[in-house]
Amino acid sequence: MKNNNKVLLSYYNQRLVRLEKKSSYYKLYGGKNQAKQLARLEKQITRLEEKINQLTQVRKQVIDKRILELESLIKTTELESTKKELLSELDSLKARESLLTDQKHMLSLSHLTMKFGGLKAVDDLSFVVNRGEIFGLIGPNGAGKTTVFNCITQFYKPTFGAVYYTNRHGEVVNLTDYKVHNIIDLGIARTFQNVELVWELSVMDNLLVGAHSLFTSGFFTQLFHLPKMKKEETLLRNKALEIIESLGLTPFKDMIPYGLPYGVLKKIELARVLMTNPSLIILDEPAAGLNDSETKELAHTIKEIKNKYNLTIILVEHDMELVMDICDRICAMSFGQRLAIGTPQEIQSNKDVQVAYLGGE
Repeated sequence: MKNNNKVLLSYYNQRLVRLEKKSSYYKLYGGKNQAKQLARLEKQITRLEEKINQLTQVRKQVIDKRILELESLIKTTELESTKKELLSELDSLKARESLLTDQKHMLSLSHLTMKFGGLKAVDDLSFVVNRGEIFGLIGPNGAGKTTVFNCITQFYKPTFGAVYYTNRHGEVVNLTDYKVHNIIDLGIARTFQNVELVWELSVMDNLLVGAHSLFTSGFFTQLFHLPKMKKEETLLRNKALEIIESLGLTPFKDMIPYGLPYGVLKKIELARVLMTNPSLIILDEPAAGLNDSETKELAHTIKEIKNKYNLTIILVEHDMELVMDICDRICAMSFGQRLAIGTPQEIQSNKDVQVAYLGGE
């Protein structure tokens, strides 16, 4: 029953994503026939949401029952290795339950572990990211920060542990069940340490490439450039213009990225991420290569887009001034493990962090 529910939830959510894309298209282009189709789609969406809610409640009951079973087993088990396994499963279930019951939680890492041969890049890492916050991840080079990002976005499949995420419809999913190319449909997008743009295309076209996941027109519609595809492209072009204007990129929209200032390139990458309609953005060292004035402008931009687009942001960064300025909470790492988690003030005053990262004694 548990596995059947899991499969059904995954199927219903994937179907819901497709229906919502179609619904957005019909809302924009009107017409009597399309209005009827829109009404039918909205009924289907409502029914799907009801089914998802029902299955979510069933899964919550299963989780609650299993938690009680584990707590009982832990009390009666004497074998330490078995007890450790049971505690790990219990913590994982509680992490999932916290997302189901607490609407402010968006992402939860539970005992995340990533091994490369004999090397543990991430070692039993757990933390929770709240909805609407800027969450910082800091640590020395080699601490495992980028590996954590790669595990969240499924570039790497964790060796052990779970990554729970509350999607747009309030359902809690384990990201390890998804392939890397499906993560963007859940509302998760990321940038990379190095600027990754299509250098032969204009700034505008780079943003349109970033919006590929939003297209509902199929292969032949795009191949023959049919009216639906033209309408969708017009819609996304207008969206791109709005984002370009909001980030102050209007003078560069028809230029290719070659030769543009590095600070502008970072903004273009942020703009392209915004084209995917994300709920969670992961920024990997966004201030790398920027001078002081560009870094200050970037800090202002990150705060602005978080508020304007109602985003949750996870940030890996070595610039401590930027981290302390914009983050609501910070997790400090060392050798793949969590050293401390708290507000910027708490992290600054933490002795372990000072020794491992800030050079304290």
